[in-house]
Amino acid sequence: PAKLTGHYSALSISACPVSFATGRTYTTYRDTTKMTITRRLLIIAAILLLVMVPTAIAVVATSLVAQNSFEEMHQYRHVLRTTAKLERSVVDAETAQRAYLLTGSRAYLTEFNIYMAQAKADVAKVAGLKRSSAVVQPERIDAVLRPALAEIEMLERLNVSGTDSALALIRSQEGRFEAQQLRQAGLALDSEQNGNFQRSRRSVSWYLNISQWTAIVGVSLGVLVALFSLYALGRYIRRSLEIILTAMRKADASGIPDDIAAQLAGEFREVRDTYQAMCQRMRNEIIRRDEAESKIGEMLNRSDGELADRRRIGETLAKISHRLPACIDQKELVTLASRFIPQLFDIKGGALYFQNNSSTVLSRVAAWGDCKSSQDEFAPVKCWALRRGQLHVVADTATDVTCGHLTPEAVEDYVCIPLTAQGETVGLLYLEGIAANMEGENPDRAMEDMRVLCENLALALVNLRLRESLRYQSLRDPLTGLHNRRYLEEVLDLEFAKSRRSGAPVSLIMIDIDHFKSINDTLGHDAGDIVLRHLASTIGNSIRKGDVACRYGGEEFVIMMPDLAPDAAYARAELLREQIKATQMRSDNSELPQITASFGLACFIGDDRSPADILRDADHALYQAKAEGRDQVRRAETKSCR
Repeated sequence: PAKLTGHYSALSISACPVSFATGRTYTTYRDTTKMTITRRLLIIAAILLLVMVPTAIAVVATSLVAQNSFEEMHQYRHVLRTTAKLERSVVDAETAQRAYLLTGSRAYLTEFNIYMAQAKADVAKVAGLKRSSAVVQPERIDAVLRPALAEIEMLERLNVSGTDSALALIRSQEGRFEAQQLRQAGLALDSEQNGNFQRSRRSVSWYLNISQWTAIVGVSLGVLVALFSLYALGRYIRRSLEIILTAMRKADASGIPDDIAAQLAGEFREVRDTYQAMCQRMRNEIIRRDEAESKIGEMLNRSDGELADRRRIGETLAKISHRLPACIDQKELVTLASRFIPQLFDIKGGALYFQNNSSTVLSRVAAWGDCKSSQDEFAPVKCWALRRGQLHVVADTATDVTCGHLTPEAVEDYVCIPLTAQGETVGLLYLEGIAANMEGENPDRAMEDMRVLCENLALALVNLRLRESLRYQSLRDPLTGLHNRRYLEEVLDLEFAKSRRSGAPVSLIMIDIDHFKSINDTLGHDAGDIVLRHLASTIGNSIRKGDVACRYGGEEFVIMMPDLAPDAAYARAELLREQIKATQMRSDNSELPQITASFGLACFIGDDRSPADILRDADHALYQAKAEGRDQVRRAETKSCR
């Protein structure tokens, strides 16, 4: 596998090889920075800020520059409009005055006065540009104001002189020079401001492009940094989990809790510490159990008479503790308890109870001696030991409270000990006539023996139920409750080996539901499940003890019948076919259509064929039955089936 290369923030990682159960060697990493995932996320956020903040600053800066350029463009336009208006006002005033002098019309005089007032106001505005505008040099404004003021002064002088003098002055073209200067200054200013306007416009366009590309590059870089950072963080988390899971798988495979030697950081170090604390508690439990056995051994050395008794009890407890884990089912566990418990204690009688899976009823599974005072079944609330969660001793039933599952008149003294393991109560040990066990220098010793015995019984029962549950799940089909294909293959190997030794026949019947796909397609998979469960129930009720029925796959079932000849197997297959055909099924208060099945029969009689060959023969016979019209039984065309 590839190793992480490069540098990721302040994260420092070193590699170490770890061998998994598959035999392959992987590279895991040890974090030497002691940083939590939260700190790593903060580092990622800081990196993103370092990328995104300069990008945002650049975008804002270019935006501000563009805004300033826009403002300059606005000022350029304002200067041009103001100077152009002044020029028009002066020209209009001059035109109105000439018209009045030539025609003598008072209307032109009125227009002259209006234009003169407007020209003076425009002069004031242009003069104000020197203070308010930062984009035009004052010398350029003065170049416009001087000819404008000179022209206005000449017009006022003409207005106060007589008509003849004014006409003579006009004919002399004295004011033409000032008018030409005004126009030239206005054109020069207009040309300069237009050039500035175009430059500002190009500057705005350039800054906007820069802002756009800065945003694109910054966001892209931020996304790449975020993706790389998250990828590196994910690799760190995955490798830390691999280290922890490897240790847990190793402990699960070996059954021995083991510490995690690799160095981890942050939250994973806490997980490792918690796991190692749990392993330490388990080792302590083993040590405490060993210490209890050692204590029993020490007690056996105190006196000659007591020594023999304690040795006997210790050996018996050791036998029980060594044999209990080897029990393959609850029946063996009950037999073992019934055999050894009377050897441990001097009692009149006793009983062993197991609690059901729903924790509602305790049922008697074994009894010894004259034990008639305790009920065969009772609820957990009727026992003081189960209610209190600890051993309940009654030395005298006449003076002490008794459990509800007893008849007090039939017993003088007793003890109830709950069977508890891993925080779960799974049963109860009930012993009568315990007075003899309370005599001696240490009456609590018998109680301790009872506790040790019950702890071993409870732990064995819990483990046994767990193994039975796992085996049931691994060998049973969850929908039909029949055995699965894996179990069939295991049993076929055993039965074929027996057949080769004894020569006894082994018959196989393969069953396939006719038109099952149409049931699923038309009525739905729930109806199909009902058909499968009903067919499985019919098959299970029709087979003999020792036969094996399994769901082979989909709608196919296989029945293995040891010690059954082909003719007898054929007759049983015909009977089962008729039973299936006669079965009426319902789904959601409605009747399902009639169900039929096709059968293929094959037989093995100590020859050299394998289970796969016999299954193939049965499958061929099954397809022959389907090809010939379904709802029938067909034998394989082999010598053993004739």
